[in-house]
Amino acid sequence: MGLTISEVAEKTGISPHTLRSYEKEGLVPTVYRDHNGIRIYEDYYLEWLSFRVCLRSTNMPLSEMKKYVELTQ
Repeated sequence: MGLTISEVAEKTGISPHTLRSYEKEGLVPTVYRDHNGIRIYEDYYLEWLSFRVCLRSTNMPLSEMKKYVELTQ
């Protein structure tokens, strides 16, 4: 069973707004949505997001972060 955006925000410290932004910018893999359109994050997204937090803490611009995502996919 997956996690809602609120649960992911609570576990990672990343706001729901930022999570949506990361998804829009292609900084996380495509997030599944249920029949109501609610985002459902699988547990492995927490690892992806923890990595994004580490990259962001280096003041890396989003464009560079996107390159890392592309390389890992």
